[in-house]
Amino acid sequence: KLGRPALTFPDNWNEVYSAWKAGEMTAKTAMEMTKTKRTSFYKLVNMTENNDLKTGEKELKWEQKTVYHLAPGETIGSENFRGKKGETLILMTLASEGGYEIRLTSGTIPVFASVMDDTECLNLKLQNRDYRLQIRNPGDYDIKIELYCAK
Repeated sequence: KLGRPALTFPDNWNEVYSAWKAGEMTAKTAMEMTKTKRTSFYKLVNMTENNDLKTGEKELKWEQKTVYHLAPGETIGSENFRGKKGETLILMTLASEGGYEIRLTSGTIPVFASVMDDTECLNLKLQNRDYRLQIRNPGDYDIKIELYCAK
């Protein structure tokens, strides 16, 4: 696979982020503990702090195969949905001339965040817990994606 690896949350992110926000450590120490560079660290901070869905988003459905078209600058999101252990959330890019952002959270805990390119397929294993999904098209072109859960 070509291109830059997806930005993912380090395993110790929640503990380090909480300590940093509480003033118990400097940002530099937090970056060292999470083994992230400055830009990546602050992207993860931004994704953590902007977890809430914005008003006016289209609602996502995950129970059945659904195709979504996102115009430039458009965001779609889900209300909380209950994952089932053994299910896989599948997101396939059908048409895109650029990348798009995806964020999956469980409560306030980031589970996955990445900028997807125009050829990627995402398969995320779910557990028995509530999730929230948000997808944003920051580019200049329309994108078309398919989303569903499979057993």
